[in-house]
Amino acid sequence: MKTPLFLYIVSAFLSIKMQRFTPRFCFSYSFHYLFIALFVTQIVAFPSALLFGKLASKVRCEKLLIINIASYCLIGILAVFLRHQWQFWAMAVGVGLFQGSIQAMSRSYFTKIIPPEMSGEFFGLYDIFGKSAAIVGTGLISLLSTFFPLSEGTWFNIALIPLPVLFFLGLGFFILSLKFPLKKKEN
Repeated sequence: MKTPLFLYIVSAFLSIKMQRFTPRFCFSYSFHYLFIALFVTQIVAFPSALLFGKLASKVRCEKLLIINIASYCLIGILAVFLRHQWQFWAMAVGVGLFQGSIQAMSRSYFTKIIPPEMSGEFFGLYDIFGKSAAIVGTGLISLLSTFFPLSEGTWFNIALIPLPVLFFLGLGFFILSLKFPLKKKEN
């Protein structure tokens, strides 16, 4: 099994979970803005998922995953330097463009690398890694925001650095796992 998959999956789930809190964290937005942002993200996500679905029939899943992970790296960097309202809306659209496709393609790729007879067990593990984002990822961000609070004079948000770092690590390990695949043991 290729474990690098889980590194960027935790980041993807974390970015989806943090999308509800980042605007309040950075701008003290009201819940109206949060609702509109989530709505915009979902409106963008629907046609984007359809587009990536069509692309998946023509382009290898691994290449599309690399595009998705690299895009999420950029979104994570944008989140770290989030200071203006237009950046927030660009981030919401960016998350919408890639959130559905990274999840769907990751699941599709996951089915290719696990033993079919053990898919229930492995998807249970996959789900646990997704849920760990709620604990590990938000814990990291909370810990960093406690020690490095966002103030008016700072030009970047140290607390959100785990997002792009985890995506970059996940992208690097994913590419390495494609170049140097594990050999299956024969009985």
